[in-house]
Amino acid sequence: MEAVLARTTELEQRGEELLLDVARELGLDADELDTALIDGRHILAVDADHAEGKAIG
Repeated sequence: MEAVLARTTELEQRGEELLLDVARELGLDADELDTALIDGRHILAVDADHAEGKAIG
């Protein structure tokens, strides 16, 4: 998370491409991340976190 947050301006410009680059830099499975981004398997968790954040303010 810190690696992405440190590059928020670049994230705005490059989006998912940056996420995949960061995953590779950290030694994570970028192909698995790409698949997860495509099929949306984590969207429910993200939506729940977003709703919780909005509720908290």
